[in-house]
Amino acid sequence: MSRPRAHTLVCRRCLVGPACWVAFAVLLVTGPARPQDVSTGIRRRGQFLRTELLRAETEQTYSCALAPTSGSYPTLLFRRQERVRQHEARVYEVVVEDRVTDAETGRDGITYRALPGEEIRGETTTRETARDLGAFADAPFVVNGIAVQTDAAGLYVDTAQALLVPFDDLSVNALDVTVRHQELGTVSFRVTRYLTLRWQEKRPDERLRLVQTDLLVALGADFEPLTPAGHEGLRVSVSMPESVVCGQECVVRVEARNDGKRPVACLVARIFGRHAWLSGTTFYLGNIPAGTHRNFERVIHIPNGADLGPVFAAVGFWDILGPIREAVQPLSGTVVAGAIPGPAAPTPAAP
Repeated sequence: MSRPRAHTLVCRRCLVGPACWVAFAVLLVTGPARPQDVSTGIRRRGQFLRTELLRAETEQTYSCALAPTSGSYPTLLFRRQERVRQHEARVYEVVVEDRVTDAETGRDGITYRALPGEEIRGETTTRETARDLGAFADAPFVVNGIAVQTDAAGLYVDTAQALLVPFDDLSVNALDVTVRHQELGTVSFRVTRYLTLRWQEKRPDERLRLVQTDLLVALGADFEPLTPAGHEGLRVSVSMPESVVCGQECVVRVEARNDGKRPVACLVARIFGRHAWLSGTTFYLGNIPAGTHRNFERVIHIPNGADLGPVFAAVGFWDILGPIREAVQPLSGTVVAGAIPGPAAPTPAAP
């Protein structure tokens, strides 16, 4: 009975022998096992690297705008252009997603690791630029249905004042102009007419735009509201040919001189009469400083069916202060059927 007990005691001692103590010490030093950092393999877009040109498209075209001049006849400027449309893509580096576990908190997180030499293409954009190629000289165009021809400088002078006629309706403040070239297609732009314009408050880019798009600015008429202003020294006169011919054109001229001490501001004249082809014609004189004068001409087309005989009308004047009743001028002439010899119509001032 004594031998089995001794055998049992030896086995228990082996369980807590030196080898077991070593294993326990290693466990205390290393701690429990933790998850390793793992790459998910998900590729994503990293930092922006550069813009890459995919392709470029070149197109021959042209532009049309008002040209600055002085006088009464609008002038259009045509220029050749080359339009370049560039299709571009943004290029980024490639990063791969790694899932990691914080050693202290045990929380999982995501980090990104760049892959050297690898790139990914992102969003694409289109950018247009235009290069001026000079005057579009000696070329035919159609402007709002009217055939025109440019000169050697790419200019067309609107001697018929077709651009002014729509604005005789005082409710019209803007006109869309459509220009067509047989080979290069159609372009369009908007022309305005401001009877008061605070020019001094405009930025340089706004002034440039107005010179190219506003009739009165392009004609050199100053319609900046002025104070103080007056018309005590205003002297006006109007004239038209004594005889005008059915189916032809004539020129009506309005002149204004300021003999006063203050400027006349935003002066406008308008014809009133029973003849539809004459009544409503508007003259744009603008600001007239003291001691200066200004004139404005309108081309009047007498229709083929106009009644023959005397024509009577009146020309009224307005400035920034309102109607100038004492300045009203009579206007008269005679409509005849045959050609009337006489001096040619005044030549428009050169731009």
